[in-house]
Amino acid sequence: TCHESTFEEIWLVQFSKKSIIVPVFFTSISTLVSMVGYIREIQTFAITICSKISFFISGEPNSIYLNLENFKMLIGCLVFVIFLIPVCFMKNIYTMVIISYISMSFFLLFVIYLISMFGYEVKRTGFNQNHSFKLFHIKDHLPKSISTSIFAFNFHPLTYPGLRHVKCSTKQNLLNIVGVTMITILVNYIIVGTFSYLTFFDKNTNGIILDYYPENTKSEKILAIIGQILCFGFILLTFSFKFMPIRYFKYNK
Repeated sequence: TCHESTFEEIWLVQFSKKSIIVPVFFTSISTLVSMVGYIREIQTFAITICSKISFFISGEPNSIYLNLENFKMLIGCLVFVIFLIPVCFMKNIYTMVIISYISMSFFLLFVIYLISMFGYEVKRTGFNQNHSFKLFHIKDHLPKSISTSIFAFNFHPLTYPGLRHVKCSTKQNLLNIVGVTMITILVNYIIVGTFSYLTFFDKNTNGIILDYYPENTKSEKILAIIGQILCFGFILLTFSFKFMPIRYFKYNK
């Protein structure tokens, strides 16, 4: 089993070939459930971006948003058929590597965007005007912080690409990959969480940070559109990696 790459392959070694339907079923269901969430976010971002661009041009926000909401399902289907399905069935792993680099570029630009918006808000309104800074707020946020931490580090090493796809599949190299991945995730969460909190403190109680930035001037409206596009690009390109277990089973059955 040490030479097998995925959980499904390990299952084949340990159990009968007919029983492979069990792990494949649960892998497929969990992936499809995750897919629904991704599609919903992609639809929302697509509608929001189109609405903000139209509002910037015409100055009529509400009617445009409501009209696009009527075509929410159509927008989701178009994105799914035109982009997601072709990407999810690609065989070439190097194509996925390129998509991964582009996706991470969107995320890094988004981090820079958050830091820049923090500076803009400090310059516009000052820092901590209401004296609401708290280093710890355990009473109200402990359960949410625990659940967020659990899902933030939801790491699955036995997926495609798996152990056999690593250039140097030694034990130490695999441990290094896991370690670097975990540290990178931790640093990203610390940066995003810190600057999001220091920008609005307890005002940010629900939704995403982008909903709290002002849109009173033309510059602020353009910045809002840029933030939405960066988030949209990151989520859109990340979606294809959620289909990796299904793709791997399809091409290696």
